[in-house]
Amino acid sequence: MSYRTDGTSGKDQVVIGVLMLDSGPPFRVPGCAGSDDTYSFQLKRRIVKGATVSRMTSDSSDLLAPILEAAGELEGDGVDAIMGNCGFMAIFQDVLRQKVSVPVFTSSLLLVPLVAGMLPKGKRIGILTYKAPTLTETHYLGAGWSSKDVPIAVAGVQDKPAWRLFMTPEHPFHEENLRRELLSVCDDFVAGHPDLGALVLECTAMPPFAHTIHARFGLPVFDISTLAALVADSLGRKAFQRRQA
Repeated sequence: MSYRTDGTSGKDQVVIGVLMLDSGPPFRVPGCAGSDDTYSFQLKRRIVKGATVSRMTSDSSDLLAPILEAAGELEGDGVDAIMGNCGFMAIFQDVLRQKVSVPVFTSSLLLVPLVAGMLPKGKRIGILTYKAPTLTETHYLGAGWSSKDVPIAVAGVQDKPAWRLFMTPEHPFHEENLRRELLSVCDDFVAGHPDLGALVLECTAMPPFAHTIHARFGLPVFDISTLAALVADSLGRKAFQRRQA
């Protein structure tokens, strides 16, 4: 990256690379991690070969080689940072950041220690995931923390019909059905855990509903778009402007 003498970056536009699942075209729904409409910065995408939703959310250790290949291609394309399109990519966080020379943020799970440090004493973080039974300590450790140290509760949508369709190759996005089922899971989750102080959406298809979840429960809601905005802002800092009276 080049720099100007006035201290501003020589880049006019931040570009973030996205490690995409191998599951058809990227979502066009605003809020989804693969959608251009989600961000104020530019995206470049690379598909991780063989990384279907089913494989990524189960035993995905054999996907390391294609993940590294896709990340290398993005770095070669000159991106300023690399993000994941599935929160389960957290298990590859450490090896990726050692292999590439740009910032890497594979999962919204990286936000958990930051959020935990903000919450009042006695509050814990609720993690909403696509597939709760296979989101494990391995993913948390990959994101740099342990559930032994950070109080969390986890709920998944794996048993809901519309969300189960994400196991199919083309990932149909039935927005109303997905919203209704996610809110149903949230209702039970929040009712069963009155000590929740914030929610972190692991699944990158959940951010389109973040505003609805926040309005319903009044809790802070974090997701991969929250993290992406933070990273992009750090890479493209601009001068502050005085507010007009």
